[in-house]
Amino acid sequence: MLAAISHDLRTPITSLRLNTEFVEDEELREKMISILGDMQVMVEACLSFSQQEVTEEDTRVIDLVQTLEDLTDDFAGIGFSSDTPSYDYSCRSVSIKRAIRNLLENAVKYGGEAQMRFEKANEQIIITIQDQGQGIPEEKLQEVFEPFVRLEEARNTQSGSVGLGLAIARTIIHKHGGSIEAVNTYPGLRMMVQLPVLKSISPDG
Repeated sequence: MLAAISHDLRTPITSLRLNTEFVEDEELREKMISILGDMQVMVEACLSFSQQEVTEEDTRVIDLVQTLEDLTDDFAGIGFSSDTPSYDYSCRSVSIKRAIRNLLENAVKYGGEAQMRFEKANEQIIITIQDQGQGIPEEKLQEVFEPFVRLEEARNTQSGSVGLGLAIARTIIHKHGGSIEAVNTYPGLRMMVQLPVLKSISPDG
């Protein structure tokens, strides 16, 4: 239902955006375009989230350390460190990159700058992203991973955000047999992703 509604909303939103060009009042026109832009972002986010449950992607081996380092290059204010120069990992690479990108976007948006670290401990791969923001109320640390949750009291949201970034990241990590946890560090928030060395991807994903 979510996918169908989101898909069907694309056409009227596009039509409305075209029609706003004929609004003579410039201030009103810009306001309408901005609102429709926010709606478009929300629709695309809902579509992306719903498709995550049905999209199948083949696994392949990637250098996970290099992949993480490349992702940090896309963000200003993100540092990267690793206890090993490279690490071959079999995964759904597009999905993994999407999950980590969502976490980095969240860290930069609410923390200004952050540090990501890769390390292998025992039979786990640990990826931590430490930001310097205000953190999240302790009672909300689990709730933040639920779909459509936006914790405005603790971390301001940008226009058009519908609170799906962390939910999508958690879904992807879980399907790779891993876990994700948010921890307040005073100051800042730490996102800790754990992936099994011998990862297991759920058959229904």
